[in-house]
Amino acid sequence: MAKFLDANRKSKKPKGDEATMPLSREEVLHVALLARLELSEEEIERYTWELNRVLEHIEKLKELDTEGVEPTSHAVPLSNVFRPRRTGRTFAP
Repeated sequence: MAKFLDANRKSKKPKGDEATMPLSREEVLHVALLARLELSEEEIERYTWELNRVLEHIEKLKELDTEGVEPTSHAVPLSNVFRPRRTGRTFAP
């Protein structure tokens, strides 16, 4: 898929501060094909717009200084989130 995306963009990967090129209609159709989705013309336009907004947001996040920030899966530590186990009858007679 990466070859397809690169070929359609007709440019090399951006370096440094260069902005990412937006996804084309054809790239959205290709992703839909891979996901086995049948999209209407309206959906193609909407998803093209939405996916480009997501990519713009990711580019903005790349500007953040994350030096010294440990990767996490949760913002706060979690411990056992289940209620205590109770034994006995589960249904009323």
